[in-house]
Amino acid sequence: MASPLLAIKGLSLKVGGRVLLRDFGFELPDRGVAALMGPVGIGKSTFLSWLCDEVDTGQVEAEYEQAFFMGKPLDRTNLPSLLKQKSVNDAETALARIAEVVKLSPNLICLDEVTAHLTPEDAVVVLEEISKIAKDRAVLMVSHNQAQVAAYGDSVILVAGGKVQEHSPAKQFFVAPQSDPGRQFLNTGGAIAVPPDADPRYLSPELRGIPEGLAGTLQTRAEEDSLCWILKGKLAAFITGAKGLNFEKDVPCLAENDVTSLLFFGANPPAPAGVKIMADAGVKCFWHPLEVVKDVSRDDLYFWDTSHPEGMPTREDSAKISSEITSWMGKGEKFAIVISEGEKAAAFMIGAQLVYLGIPAGMATEVVSELRKDLEFGPEEEQLLWDLELNRDLQDDRAPGNSASSESESESDIFLKLLQDESSENGKNTTEDPNERSGKPTKGGAGNWRVA
Repeated sequence: MASPLLAIKGLSLKVGGRVLLRDFGFELPDRGVAALMGPVGIGKSTFLSWLCDEVDTGQVEAEYEQAFFMGKPLDRTNLPSLLKQKSVNDAETALARIAEVVKLSPNLICLDEVTAHLTPEDAVVVLEEISKIAKDRAVLMVSHNQAQVAAYGDSVILVAGGKVQEHSPAKQFFVAPQSDPGRQFLNTGGAIAVPPDADPRYLSPELRGIPEGLAGTLQTRAEEDSLCWILKGKLAAFITGAKGLNFEKDVPCLAENDVTSLLFFGANPPAPAGVKIMADAGVKCFWHPLEVVKDVSRDDLYFWDTSHPEGMPTREDSAKISSEITSWMGKGEKFAIVISEGEKAAAFMIGAQLVYLGIPAGMATEVVSELRKDLEFGPEEEQLLWDLELNRDLQDDRAPGNSASSESESESDIFLKLLQDESSENGKNTTEDPNERSGKPTKGGAGNWRVA
């Protein structure tokens, strides 16, 4: 397979602080007419101007993973040629403008709505000439005219929500588009897609998706007696059988994965001997009681001080626990929540933690269900997660100085940025020294953990 003439990957484009494109990219062959299509005002023309280095660098900010043209990095000495949009009302003038660009012998010509102001008859004349030109070079053309692209285009690149929603042969696109935005665009000329700078709090749950900081981090696999990372290197579920955790047997697995904290749920606390084994390995133990605790006289264990144990963490407790876990993960702690056979409360806490970090409640429910297929995660638990999601959004709205454009950040926002930074560092270890992590955890805003 021949190398692409143009290859763009992971492009983010801002104009005046507004995000137009994010995670944008596509490839072009060295021949043919590719039509860049999509709703009005989403950045198609701005992209062409950036691609051909004809933008105001003070207004336009660009970051990208990859940008190659003719096998070399895209720069001022290696660029396509651009014919900008201009109000031209006759075929003769339009053809003359195109001919001036062709004289430069570019391998890729970018055309911005060259037929927009022409009569249908003149547009056909111009498009016929473009088709001839595209037999020995590539043409990238912005157009809103579906009939013209269907007749003269070789491929369609549909842009909506700041990214490429579909890239397919024109004959296929106009007969059987492969995406919902593609079908919407054919029917209405518009497409429902989340803008790249949209605040997730103001989106319906089905449009939220995974927060950017968690992309590529969220994962599940359900194997009994194993550590299953939910947020890679940060938060895990420890899946056990009916007998629960085997402290001596499971210490090597925890040590190998550098887990620093274990959270248990149950009517009774973990046995002192087991807690000591974990402490000797540098792992702290936390316990959330599921029955009223009358007397726990131990100094080796942290437990959640609640007067409302109901067999499941309350919404308030779930939010507070998630807040503290998030704060500690941001400081280098690696948490594992122990999920024994039939243990709904622990599985629910995994879902609550994901919701706190911005994962939609429906998606969090799917993750939990995948972890323990033997658990019946019913409507009551699902509703609790929906309530947590709503509660989190409302708290964000009520935060002092917070608005859609506010620069104030929550603990979860800071944590997600930490994950992005770690990803950009190619997996470098940024956790604190293990000796420093072996002491008591720093209390977060809730401060409900206490030594038993």
